[in-house]
Amino acid sequence: MMNTKTILLLTLLIIISACAPLEEENTPLMPMTQALPETPITSPLPVKSEIDFVSNTEIQYLPTQTDLLSATQTDIPLPQRPVWIAGIPHADGTAWAVSFEDGSLSAYFVNNNGYEEIAITPQRFSPEMPLTIYSSNGELFALAAPGADAAPYSQPIFLDAASGKIAYIASNGDLVISENDQETRLSVNALLDSRILIDEHSRLLFLSSPTDRYTHGVLGDDIEATGITLVATKPELKVLQTIAIPEPDVIEGIYPIWADLNNDGEREIIVTLSNAQDGARILAFREDGSLLAEGPAIGTGYRWRHQLVVAPFGEFEEPLLAVIRTPHIGGVIEYYRLNGNTLEIVKSISGFSTHSIGSRNLFTAQAGDFDSDGQVELLLPDQNQTRLGIIGVDGEPAFWLDLQAELVTNLAAVEVAEKGEVVIAGGLSTNILRIWIQ
Repeated sequence: MMNTKTILLLTLLIIISACAPLEEENTPLMPMTQALPETPITSPLPVKSEIDFVSNTEIQYLPTQTDLLSATQTDIPLPQRPVWIAGIPHADGTAWAVSFEDGSLSAYFVNNNGYEEIAITPQRFSPEMPLTIYSSNGELFALAAPGADAAPYSQPIFLDAASGKIAYIASNGDLVISENDQETRLSVNALLDSRILIDEHSRLLFLSSPTDRYTHGVLGDDIEATGITLVATKPELKVLQTIAIPEPDVIEGIYPIWADLNNDGEREIIVTLSNAQDGARILAFREDGSLLAEGPAIGTGYRWRHQLVVAPFGEFEEPLLAVIRTPHIGGVIEYYRLNGNTLEIVKSISGFSTHSIGSRNLFTAQAGDFDSDGQVELLLPDQNQTRLGIIGVDGEPAFWLDLQAELVTNLAAVEVAEKGEVVIAGGLSTNILRIWIQ
């Protein structure tokens, strides 16, 4: 046993260590080959009135042109296997948050000179919950719903970043609006793992009315939605529209796409409907709940379509919808064009996969001009998810990025408007965060 003198000596050493001076702020960035030190994470609480940027895990259409063929590749060694990543513009580069299987978080600042580990609050985060991150006063934060009843697979979003007002789905299916420790609840029977979408009018869109009548179960469980709910948050919180999906169909997905398909200035609501007889087909609804257009069914039950993004792909003047048919067995890119009341497939390209069976990660693609040829392409994994291809509507890969490992997180993108560049990142099975900077 330690005597009293030994205990006092140890106590003194601890106090001296705690009072040691901090490392200087101008510590140089780490080169790509240098291991990261074990740095404690001690960020202060956020100043909500000074939020700078917000970002989450999503598939985007990125208008800023970039050239991944000439990009600088930076590899950051991670302490364990990553689950989700998200990035934002930060100083003269970007900041990236990574969540891990054990619930811990790490964050890194990256620019063309290298990278360094930075602090993030909180230090732990539910690994099932996709990341929403933001910066305030130069500090980096991961947004966690303040209510202990938040559904673990959903994702809180900011309604008003300046005030810290957020929306999230509770574990009983309620929609919760939280601001300054005040909560407003709306009973909406939301799908517990649905993503919440928000438009420029602060309206919210999400999937609702869960059911177990279609047991395909490739998206994490056997529960799928049979409703789409549109909610107003101004001047009051109320349901504007619920689109009901009759039997035997379900919405096989965790979020709709909310985009203008016909260039009329109004958003359409796009979902994948599935049933045991016909499999999956794509439908587009108007916001009033009426059906705008429908695509062909696969024709066999328990075959899924993964809807990705709406963008002006290739030489087409109107927006096209990009979809992956059966990503688990053959993976075919389908480009859909709106033609009257039909969603017609104008091009099919085989050999790609954007999803792993049982995963809720539906965010492994991005849309943009990634080879500076003036046309919009998809950036997405091949069937083995060990390469990323830049694929145009013409079907010819402009370039392959060999990952030399499997993509195990979402594929993330950050537009840095001031520099006119796009930064791409992915977490790999070799415990690497790989980042491409033009």
